[in-house]
Amino acid sequence: MIIFYTGVDKFLDPQPSPNQSLGGLVSSTDIMNGSINNLFSSISELSIKNLDRQVRGVALQNTTAATISVSKLYHDVVSSDPISSYRMAIVSLVQSDCGDWYMDKIPNETALPFGVTFITNIGEANALDLPDIPAGGYIGIWIERTLSSTKIKSDRTCENLFTKHKLVGVSEITTIETVADVTDSLNDTNFKLETVTSKYVFWYDTGVATIPDEYGYEPIRVQISTDATDIDVAIATETAINTIIVPKGELTVSLDTATLTITNSEIGNVNSPVDNGTGFTFTTVTEGISGGTETEEEIEMTVSW
Repeated sequence: MIIFYTGVDKFLDPQPSPNQSLGGLVSSTDIMNGSINNLFSSISELSIKNLDRQVRGVALQNTTAATISVSKLYHDVVSSDPISSYRMAIVSLVQSDCGDWYMDKIPNETALPFGVTFITNIGEANALDLPDIPAGGYIGIWIERTLSSTKIKSDRTCENLFTKHKLVGVSEITTIETVADVTDSLNDTNFKLETVTSKYVFWYDTGVATIPDEYGYEPIRVQISTDATDIDVAIATETAINTIIVPKGELTVSLDTATLTITNSEIGNVNSPVDNGTGFTFTTVTEGISGGTETEEEIEMTVSW
């Protein structure tokens, strides 16, 4: 027994997107066991705000050589204390004169298929009885996920958002440990630094350096003296950052001896600095993460025969 996505233009065409599995012709793409978001996406802030209902249509095929009788369909909620609930419905698929198998198709994921009764089939005791499925034959399964407004209101406290859900929305923090110049060793060296919105290349000049040709990066000149100490190099770099980038509101910078700490003002991931000859040490202290909160919930769907 294999479960396939639906929603293709031609019978048995591949279709790997759960979001497009809204009924219609059966695809050749089976739903992988144990993979995350193989049927529904994570519960996003927008879904919580709208209290969206989401529906998926899939096809169960009997891949054995004999008719399967007395089979059942049920699901168990693996996630503890979920904020969503699930119902399912069984429908017959139709086979066209060309041999193509299909079921009714809904126009979008919040619509309900016509004439279908959804059942809360949680646990084996509440399992749906499946009709006989001949060898090679299909049946259709509609799956509905809804969110509980009561549960969401009680669940979305500050404490729970930190301890139960995946908190996202983190600014990236990077440290830069500079080195001393030794007889113009830092001259004509540079490093690239990115924020969420901009790209910069810092180039060091002891008097004879040239602007680096780095397409898409704004050049920032850091003037230092020959044989400048690591602290002097760090101070000159901090001054350049405070003069050009900080006023734009993209980041803040602090200095501790020869180590700069760069904190992005906006949340989100940025590319790590790229060194070109400076010998500085770059460390990502906190990885940036995009904004919002999401909740991962997991169910197990079982077909027994």
